[in-house]
Amino acid sequence: MEKKKITYQIEDDAGHILTLTFKRIIDKRFFVNAVLESLQYDNNPIVKLPKTTLNYFWLLDKKINRLFQKLNVKNQFLVKAAYNQKKDETKIEIKKKDKKKEKQALRGMVIIKLITKSGVLGFEF
Repeated sequence: MEKKKITYQIEDDAGHILTLTFKRIIDKRFFVNAVLESLQYDNNPIVKLPKTTLNYFWLLDKKINRLFQKLNVKNQFLVKAAYNQKKDETKIEIKKKDKKKEKQALRGMVIIKLITKSGVLGFEF
């Protein structure tokens, strides 16, 4: 299913509201692709974002045996993660603007998260 221009609101414990506006979300059986367009904190001005895409693809048996993730913020960073259930390992690649690509392998299934701080995008896992 493809949804165009969808908005979500998240409220924290202090009552502050973050509004996320997606240009497009494609949600299929084993695949999600989302393009984040803007953020707004409470009633502050809307923060327009560089092209920001989130991709998730997984393969299931009785549990997830493969999970591929990609988080790309144009001209800022690209993070890829590939989980292999047989090895119980997630291989991660990080490419930040003007820096050398970093690679690492972590035990278990690792999920990439998009984070924001005062309108600046980042990631964690």
